[in-house]
Amino acid sequence: MAAADQGVVAAAVAPASPAEVSDAEIIVTGSRIASTGFTAPTPTTVIGEELIEARGITNVIDAINEVPAFRPSQTPAAAARGGTSSGGSFVDLRGLSAVGGAPTARTLVLVDGRRFVPSNQIGQVDLNLIPTSLIRRTEVVTGGASAAWGSDAVAGVVNLLLKDKLEGFEGSIAYGQSDESDYKEYSLSLAAGTGFAGERGHIIAGIDYVNNKGVPDAFTSRDWGREAYGNLALSARPAGTPSRNILPDVRISDRMAPGGVIVGGPLDNIEFLPGGITRTFTPGTLVGGNQMLGGGANNSNDGIYFAAGSNLVNPIERYAAFARLTYEAFDGVEFFVEGSRAESKFSGYSASHRDDANLTIRVDNAFLPESVRTQMQTLGLQSITVGRIAYDDNFGFYKLRTDQEVDRIAFGAKGELSERWSWDAYYQWGRSNYVQKNEGTEMANYRAAIDAVFDGSGNIVCRPGAAGSPDAGCVPFNIFGQNSPSDQAVDYVRKIMTNDVTTKQQVAAINVAGDAFDLWAGPVSVAFGAEYRKEKVHSTVNADSQARRFDYGNYQAISGNYDTKELYFETVVPLARETAFAKSLELNGAIRLTDYSTSGTVTTWKIGGSYEPFADLRFRVTQSRDIRAPNLNELFAGAVVGRGLVVDPVLGTSYQVNSIVSGNLDLDPERADTFTGGMVYQPEWLPGFRASVDYYNIKIKDVITQLTAQNIVDQCEDGDLDLCALIIRNAGGTITEVRGQSLNFNSLKTEGVDVELSYALPQDTLIPGSVTLRALGTYVDKLVLTGVTGPIDRVRQLVPKWTWNASVHYSYGRFGAMAQLRYLGSTLFDSTLVGPDDPDYDPANSDSLNLNRRSPVAYVNLSAQYDIVQDGDRSLQLFGVVNNVFDKDPPPMGGYNPVGGVLYDLIGRAYRVGLRFKF
Repeated sequence: MAAADQGVVAAAVAPASPAEVSDAEIIVTGSRIASTGFTAPTPTTVIGEELIEARGITNVIDAINEVPAFRPSQTPAAAARGGTSSGGSFVDLRGLSAVGGAPTARTLVLVDGRRFVPSNQIGQVDLNLIPTSLIRRTEVVTGGASAAWGSDAVAGVVNLLLKDKLEGFEGSIAYGQSDESDYKEYSLSLAAGTGFAGERGHIIAGIDYVNNKGVPDAFTSRDWGREAYGNLALSARPAGTPSRNILPDVRISDRMAPGGVIVGGPLDNIEFLPGGITRTFTPGTLVGGNQMLGGGANNSNDGIYFAAGSNLVNPIERYAAFARLTYEAFDGVEFFVEGSRAESKFSGYSASHRDDANLTIRVDNAFLPESVRTQMQTLGLQSITVGRIAYDDNFGFYKLRTDQEVDRIAFGAKGELSERWSWDAYYQWGRSNYVQKNEGTEMANYRAAIDAVFDGSGNIVCRPGAAGSPDAGCVPFNIFGQNSPSDQAVDYVRKIMTNDVTTKQQVAAINVAGDAFDLWAGPVSVAFGAEYRKEKVHSTVNADSQARRFDYGNYQAISGNYDTKELYFETVVPLARETAFAKSLELNGAIRLTDYSTSGTVTTWKIGGSYEPFADLRFRVTQSRDIRAPNLNELFAGAVVGRGLVVDPVLGTSYQVNSIVSGNLDLDPERADTFTGGMVYQPEWLPGFRASVDYYNIKIKDVITQLTAQNIVDQCEDGDLDLCALIIRNAGGTITEVRGQSLNFNSLKTEGVDVELSYALPQDTLIPGSVTLRALGTYVDKLVLTGVTGPIDRVRQLVPKWTWNASVHYSYGRFGAMAQLRYLGSTLFDSTLVGPDDPDYDPANSDSLNLNRRSPVAYVNLSAQYDIVQDGDRSLQLFGVVNNVFDKDPPPMGGYNPVGGVLYDLIGRAYRVGLRFKF
């Protein structure tokens, strides 16, 4: 069964089975050699079009994330607040993109075997911008593949193969929503194709449209959200109480209130209400930092939940269009030209402006309630410290908006040199434009506006001589009481920060493949080629953002480019076939030479083998050297100047220093050594059964990271002279500046096992129709990042030890159904903390946590489809899906994000129904 030999072939609800996939359709993404007799030693998972349809999925990222080897990465349901990836959907094989510092691309994404233009400067490809309805198959190489495909293929490769032939017209329309009547999604897909010129030419075009209305914040939309779990950190605490506590009813502490609250001093905990009214704010039973357990005004528990107002799922509207024309101009030579256009619009809200006990209000403030002013005068106070969180109608949650456009054009040709040799060549151009417009508070204006006084005529004005160069036309801002600020004052302090980023990519490549000569066991197949690639980024930001005048974000301009020149060679050497000791034995080797304009020349390679002692059993093994080149942001990010406290071990004191963080043109590529080894068992005595087990071990050196100023100072003291060069001291020996560039500093290691079992029962065995059983599992033994503080194993924090996806597929006549069980093993809140389940737990220690272990979770999904019309090329199919059938809530978590990650289902029970048609 050629299809199964490539890896895990996704079983389908449709009558067609995996065994019916023809040899000619198989492209081994793990290799450049497409010989149908070659079984690649690198494990390859295949996600078929039928599985995507059976699950009712409108974005291929959702199907990919159900493969246990993937860590669900950022999606619109877990969008970063104002980051460079807001609203995107990105792949993360083995969790390697999430560990080691800022998110980056350690999984290479291809479309039809060609790179796709990155969606941002960190090199990620947003799968929102690829039309899911036109994907005929997704191949996932779960092992290093840099020798075959180049940089970024450290964890593996995701290759999205689009439909190249279509006759007629097809499409689908669907609607979905959650059990809570939110998460409403409307989707439409259309595609058409036809041959022309006596079938020498073919044209295909299609478009996907999806509009998801999102979900409000968990506090208002979900019962589990209203439990208000938070991470309460305590320095001073009762005996027996751990340092950190995951508890319900955790709220913003008495350091902030919607209308302001006095923090510290003799007037501590006076809360301001509209109209000059005050009341007493009672702290919770436990108070730590800016959070507390319970509490509120007059102990009425009306304190504010930390994540209230931030959408659980931000709305996103997107479309992706694609067209391809092919024409066989000469016998055996086919030319093609294709283009794609995609847009996504992401909008929503994030947490509002917060003054965490950092506002100094003078006694002569014009808006200060007279009752408080009188008390201050009586006590001889010239000022008070106030904390405030912006929950006003006109000065509330920040609006976020991201618009992204991607254009891509490719043209090329392929042909045959002889019966044994083929070639292909192409040129591709791509452009991604990413525009963020996020609200923020312009801090110089804000500080000037809240310092309001009476002028000589009794008018309220901003105090003259404000620091920080505020804009002209200052409008006094009343912070005392919720909804007290005027619209004019809000307009003066709340501005839009913009970040307009354009990335461009050009790729030209030529590939040749064929059988070089014959050995005793068969032909020696080779593939070789050359590739040129140029990546470029340029951004513009508004002046206030560049000057870092906002309370968060403050996008910085970036500009730069690099190019690569690559040569590769790959071969498959058959060593035995149909002998006494081997049904087949093949050796696979590859080498790639890459010259980077920024970091010089690097060599990647792979050696592997496949051994089939008899028809039922096959062993496979690979060893490879893989790389991830520095991305555009790591190389060219503009200097960001900050200021922070540093403990100087030389002078024995601490003081404020300037910290300059920037890109680094001297970065080297990350280097990975990857080993995979496993077996495939497909017994002839049990037709339809297949099992595979594969071990993987990935070690990455020179992991790119960004050290803090304190990290650099400490490492210099420990003898790292390279880092000492980043510290600038004046003549007196005092540090004046620390340059925090991206550096090749950390290392990363992961290992584990992938398991796949499938059994297609003989037709009509148990019940009329066909039944297929499947189970995919991944066990992660370790995911260790070694950095400044030493090795930390992030298994059970970033990924569970065990993840399973099991399913039953049934079809009979016009009806098909699928039941799926997704299992996530227990996880930890933080790998660096110690909970009661750990023998080293001591609540008196600073690393103690009351609840570090989350229990395993299982989700059940059901789907069904029925062919209303089946008439040759004409069909009409009704389908329906229920996800999270038992409405399983995510486990308790803490932090700003109420669910603390992307592993768990946040939506709850959700439904989708639709129609598919073809004629």
